[in-house]
Amino acid sequence: FNGLQNLDDFWNWLTPGFVSLFWPDKPVPESFYFLQENRIVGAVRLRQLRVDSHDCSRVSPFTNLDSDSSCSPSWSILTESKMDYNGTLDLSEYNLSNDGRKWKSSTENGFTPNWSYFASSTTEFEYPGSGFVIDIPLGNYTIASNILNEIKSSDWIDKNTRALFIESTIFNQNVDSLLSLLLLLEIPPTGAATCYSNYIPLVTDKYDFQSGAIDFLLELVFLGMAVVFLLVEIKEFYLIWSDKQNAHKRFIVVFWSYLTGDWNSIDIINIFILFVWQMIRLSNSTLTNELATSLTHYNVTPDLSSNGRFEYFNSASLAALTVLEWYWVSIVMTLYWLKLVKYAVLAPDVGPVVSALVNTMFDNNVLIFIVVLALAVVSFSIGHSVAFGQDSINYHTISSSVLNLILATSGSSDTSFFDVSPRFGPILTIIVNLVLGKVLINIFIAVVSDVYNCVLENAQEDWEQDLTDRMIDNINTRSEKRKLVRKIMSLGKVEDEIDDEEEVKLDWDEYVVQKFDSYSKQIK
Repeated sequence: FNGLQNLDDFWNWLTPGFVSLFWPDKPVPESFYFLQENRIVGAVRLRQLRVDSHDCSRVSPFTNLDSDSSCSPSWSILTESKMDYNGTLDLSEYNLSNDGRKWKSSTENGFTPNWSYFASSTTEFEYPGSGFVIDIPLGNYTIASNILNEIKSSDWIDKNTRALFIESTIFNQNVDSLLSLLLLLEIPPTGAATCYSNYIPLVTDKYDFQSGAIDFLLELVFLGMAVVFLLVEIKEFYLIWSDKQNAHKRFIVVFWSYLTGDWNSIDIINIFILFVWQMIRLSNSTLTNELATSLTHYNVTPDLSSNGRFEYFNSASLAALTVLEWYWVSIVMTLYWLKLVKYAVLAPDVGPVVSALVNTMFDNNVLIFIVVLALAVVSFSIGHSVAFGQDSINYHTISSSVLNLILATSGSSDTSFFDVSPRFGPILTIIVNLVLGKVLINIFIAVVSDVYNCVLENAQEDWEQDLTDRMIDNINTRSEKRKLVRKIMSLGKVEDEIDDEEEVKLDWDEYVVQKFDSYSKQIK
């Protein structure tokens, strides 16, 4: 599928190859299985995104070369067509749940997140879950072939079509897992097509102790770390808030003082990302339970009386949430394990080295040279994108050019554009390798080495001083707590107390309770 290059290739691939796999000419229930062990759930959905055409007769002097004066732009949300289809395709005789004549929004098509899980990093554009859909029922090879042949012979797919999706869900009972299948045919205004495929496994029972015990234990360890880190941050903020010097300061001022402390801003980001991840996990679990409950509707009876074969089982929303959860989990895991560096600074021998590394990363000389190196990479990226963006997919956008030039600085040179420009291409590659790969990178290594050596010389002394300051602060805190405890203990020797100004004798029990509460709050 990924090797298809145009719409004709797509139709040759679809029939009879794809049809024979998803609609095998076999008796029920074998006709609902893909490769014997994989149960196809619900109808197979064909969905397209279209754009509105416009009159281009006044745009270009060359329009008289074409008898059709209408132009179809590239895909974007602004150019998406939402008008009902009024062409020659008529599928009313098949009693389909969706016959492709009306535009439907992402919500109507069952996409809880508005966008599908094909991101712009893999495709030319990002695509929503809206569009015109046709749900092809299972269980009958002849009907499926007839529907697809009528779609091919009609004008349902024409010059205004920009993306064509095939969506389905497959269930494998052996591994208790759903598979969300999404195939995309991307059709730009130039006519050539690009194909993408996405297969997202959806585990129905993530914490099955037969297969997921290790995942469960690792996640418990991670959540334990997160709780401990959260309690430490709450305690640290409380100590700053309860400091006498901050008694009359506003909350925002005290909070800013907390953020400017060591690693505290990273800690707040960690807490926020962890919260978002848990919300995604909760949504994912809720949607999984809803889909598992609705699966019984798609059971197929031998007489094909079940409506489940006509209706599309939408697992795309769960797939989008699953992919989103993968991304957030990767960020959470990276930042929380990286946070261990904060506590490694306190360890003997390791502490000075870690402290030197951190100080080197944020040294002004290093940061300034990183900016200079980034500007050089961006400038070369713009040049490559302008020169080769029309001929090489690796330099079609500025972002892809930046990525390939960063890889080039590490020795992974791209020569895909040499055939397009056999003279200018090699010359530009040599210049890039000399300037970025040899000169600037080596200067950067030298700058980092000099800064690290300078920092490391004083790292041991600075580490010892920092550790001494922490110990003194801890001793002072404990000393203050001991003094407050002594004051509470001394209350037992007091019999009464007279308020000289108001001449009111305080009740002993009330007095002791008030003083005890006051001192206890200070101790905490």
